[in-house]
Amino acid sequence: MFGELNVKTFNLGSGATVGKNVRITGSDGGPAEFVSIGDNCYLGDNVNLRADNLVIGDYCTIHHNT
Repeated sequence: MFGELNVKTFNLGSGATVGKNVRITGSDGGPAEFVSIGDNCYLGDNVNLRADNLVIGDYCTIHHNT
């Protein structure tokens, strides 16, 4: 599922799908403060998200290798 999850506060919505090797960190590579992924979201394989605070709404898709 996650390749790296470096988040202080994390929420994963109902029905969300996370691909292989997904990395979620803060903007500087350290821990993110808050990340929320909404219901029925899809994060494809090898997605790399770097943000200190991130909210992804319901029914969003982030494709592979993004």
